[in-house]
Amino acid sequence: MARKERRGRLPGKYEPVVAARIPEKTLSRLEQAAAQNRRSVSREIAARLEYTFGTYQKGGIDLPPHLQALFKLVTFAAHTIEKRFGRRWHENRFTGRELAKAIDHVMVELSPNADDVIPPKVIENAKTHAAGEKAYLANPGVEHAKGIVAQFQLLPEEPLPGGYLEAEFLQDFREIKRVLKRRHK
Repeated sequence: MARKERRGRLPGKYEPVVAARIPEKTLSRLEQAAAQNRRSVSREIAARLEYTFGTYQKGGIDLPPHLQALFKLVTFAAHTIEKRFGRRWHENRFTGRELAKAIDHVMVELSPNADDVIPPKVIENAKTHAAGEKAYLANPGVEHAKGIVAQFQLLPEEPLPGGYLEAEFLQDFREIKRVLKRRHK
């Protein structure tokens, strides 16, 4: 007696299947992205969902709406400035400086009712900061940016051996480093 050819998935552990209705235009974009990324449409959807959760949910805590909005605002501003200037912010200092100015201007204009006082936490931080109280209070954002840049520059290309779990921000920094090193034309 001839054996029937088995159809469907082989026995074992598989991910659940989810049915969803999406617009044809979105499906078309997903298919294009999947082809470009050499993934199935299903894997493309899963990757994009994971990216979204990773972007908006750091350390298991949902990113607050005001930070989600800021993230989108910075992304939109960067995309707009780069398109108008014809250069990427990390490849052209003029573009980078103007992008920083644009982000600053938009943030100020979109928060007209925000108070304009030094928060008590900043004054508290100034008392113990390595730059000194006066220097820190003159530019606290710049002083923290220096620390971020130092961490970024000192981060090794690959995780250190030993199997320890790396802090999520270090993983993010490593990915940022990889992206900024790539030259796109």
